[in-house]
Amino acid sequence: MRVAWRWGTVTLLALSVALVLVFAVAGASSQYPNRPITWLVAFAPGGQSDVEVRRVQPHLEKLLGVRILVEYRTGGGGAVGWSELARARPDGYTVGGLVMPHMVIQTLLRGAEAGYRLDQIRSIAWTVSAPNALMVRRDSPFRTLRDFVEYAKANPGKLAVGGVERLSPSDLSLAQFMQAAGIRLTYVPIAGGAGPVMTSLIGGHVDAATTAASHGIRHKDQVRILAVSGKQRMKALPDVPTFAEFGYNVTVETSWGVGAPAGVPAEVVTRLSQALLQVMRMPEIRKAVEEEGLQPLYYGPAESQAYVNRLVSAYRDLVQLLR
Repeated sequence: MRVAWRWGTVTLLALSVALVLVFAVAGASSQYPNRPITWLVAFAPGGQSDVEVRRVQPHLEKLLGVRILVEYRTGGGGAVGWSELARARPDGYTVGGLVMPHMVIQTLLRGAEAGYRLDQIRSIAWTVSAPNALMVRRDSPFRTLRDFVEYAKANPGKLAVGGVERLSPSDLSLAQFMQAAGIRLTYVPIAGGAGPVMTSLIGGHVDAATTAASHGIRHKDQVRILAVSGKQRMKALPDVPTFAEFGYNVTVETSWGVGAPAGVPAEVVTRLSQALLQVMRMPEIRKAVEEEGLQPLYYGPAESQAYVNRLVSAYRDLVQLLR
């Protein structure tokens, strides 16, 4: 009887400890967030990933009642930052800016070398997108896309076009353009994101650049956008033609969102997503987004995952251009 009592006591103690832990975790989730949240940015300051976190940071801090600490983890076309995000503790206190189709291209072409898998990162929300654009400096002799193509055909490989590293929308959209137009350009991969790309273009280190159209709009006094991807002209750039108007099928666009390590509690995902989308729907935020040539998305958790799945399917064949 004494042994049985001891085992029963041990069992009851173990059960009590387990219940305490369960209620402690539940209490922590219900109080989320109760300390600062770290937001990882996979590209250098000045790029759109940086712009997007700075856009929502002060509003999120008010809504959530905690600080948002921005940290940069650059390299590998975003792979360094997303690898760290995938390995972070899934408690909701480490989130990161996501960019498509960078994340898809990396995993489809590099596999395990990318350092992360898409299923290791939980999409919380996708907030904005923009077509890709081909742009030159304001003092460039190329005033139209036709000028650019004619020169490229007469001088194969002579024009240097800067973009965001390898295996990125810049890389892929230029490959699409070259194939469609029957021209050869020299792609110059620039580390750190779109900020350094625009610096290289404005500084005269490359002849042209290809990145999200929003960057060209931000530097509209210094660059000229020759064409944008997609089927329709942008509201923010009504005078700029699409590649399609010249018969070139260039479909790549870039989109930005927010994610967390897979396994983060569902209630945390919901809390963050609702707060982010509440900020993005603020009239002053929406106005700023549209003036920058960005398209609001407002994708919550379920829509975000479906969006990622669609992009994986859409880019599976397209990325073969980069092989």
